[in-house]
Amino acid sequence: MNLALIALAIAASNPARTIWTNEEQVDFAREAGTAVPAWTGFMVDPGGHPVAIDRFARPDGSALPPSLHRQGDGWSAPGIELRRARNFRCWIAVPRQVAGKEEWLFARDLKVHDGGGRVTVGGGTSGYRSVTIRLRNVIWPAPSRNKPSLVLYVFDQPLDEHAVSYGWADPDARLIGVNLRFMQASCSPEETEK
Repeated sequence: MNLALIALAIAASNPARTIWTNEEQVDFAREAGTAVPAWTGFMVDPGGHPVAIDRFARPDGSALPPSLHRQGDGWSAPGIELRRARNFRCWIAVPRQVAGKEEWLFARDLKVHDGGGRVTVGGGTSGYRSVTIRLRNVIWPAPSRNKPSLVLYVFDQPLDEHAVSYGWADPDARLIGVNLRFMQASCSPEETEK
């Protein structure tokens, strides 16, 4: 089946998108300077089967670990620490100059998940500044004394690992946002929207 058709089928029949990633395992290994496992992410299709996704939650046809299997309410694979992501809706505003005046692109209803999900606006031939945001629900490994945080990162390039800036909130926050003057963004968990 064509990947675009898979994406449409998932979006049409499962608007809540169940997404799982090992984002935290990858990030903490990178920070610790240990072997970094391959990033793994998947969306569960309407039939309950995992479909590999990229960091922008697009089906990408990559292979999932052959040992991936359902375990209770979750998914498991040896050596891979999978966490269920929550879905968010965001808006992002970015500027461009037109005839000496600043004009803003206001992109709404952008879907992203807190398992390291990313979304980009602007760039290309649009003339608007390209900005990528990434959302991550950070749960620090023991024995850290840091508290869990919902973190909103801002990048100049879609796959950068080092953010231009970031902000954080309590993981149960109903809203997280940032205004860096050259961009603005705000995200809310889908389950809190009315």
